[in-house]
Parts: sequence; C-alpha cells; structure tokens
Amino acid sequence: MKALMALYLPGFASSLKVYLERLDFTTVKWLTLELSRCVKHFYNFKGQQWLSEQFTSQMLDFLSKILETVHLDKAERFSQFEEMRRKMTEEDVMDFYEDIERIDKIASYIMEITGVCLRTMSATTSDFIQAKFVSLYAKPLENPAKS
Repeated sequence: MKALMALYLPGFASSLKVYLERLDFTTVKWLTLELSRCVKHFYNFKGQQWLSEQFTSQMLDFLSKILETVHLDKAERFSQFEEMRRKMTEEDVMDFYEDIERIDKIASYIMEITGVCLRTMSATTSDFIQAKFVSLYAKPLENPAKS
C-alpha cells in the first residue's frame, strides 16, 4: 500500500498544481477529496513512516499553498460581493454562499490529510503542521462574520 501511495502522490501533486494555477476550485476540491480518501487508509499506521520525510514535507508545503490560495480567493470574493450585493437578487446571493461553501470543503479535506499525517507521523510532521497550518485554520475563527 505504501508503494502504491508513492506512485499516486506525484500524479495528485502535478494535477493539483495545474488546476490551482487555473483557479479551478471545483477540480481542486475533487482532487483533495480523493487524496484525503487515499491518505485515510493510513490512519491506523500510527508511528509508521508511510512516506519519506522529504516527500511528506513537500506535500504538506504544497497543501499549505493550496489553503493559502483558497483563503485569498475567498477574501477576494467577499470584497467583490460587498460591492456587487446591491445589484444581486436573493437567488444570486444564495448561489454565492453555496459557492463559498464548496470552496471551503477544500480546507476540510486538507485538514483531514494533515490530521492523518499528524496521527501517523507526528514526530516528523507536528512542527511543520503547527508552523504552516494552525494559523491558516485559525483565520476563519478570527472573524466569524466573514466565514
């Protein structure tokens, strides 16, 4: 299973990079969902290294960039929403919030991936996750009115 994961991850990473550059959040959401499903199979591998340290740090670094991009896009959408709200119908407002919810699912899937990494490889990932992800996960809690 570890070897199979090592074969899948580069494909996930390259696809995520392409679609993130295009800001295609629908595809990014689907890819992060599938990646989280693959990673969940390692949930009971506590204390076992199922990825190399180098690849784990690269994967987590890339996931933090995805999360940053999602937060920046969400902030941009909210700033545009405030300007356009007067011209929008009630249905348009509902569609806007549904779109935001779909994009927020990316953060949930990334949180699941980091949770499995933290549970299974805590010695190698805990410092990195604390440095890169805790502040990103705390952003919505700082201003609950906008989340």
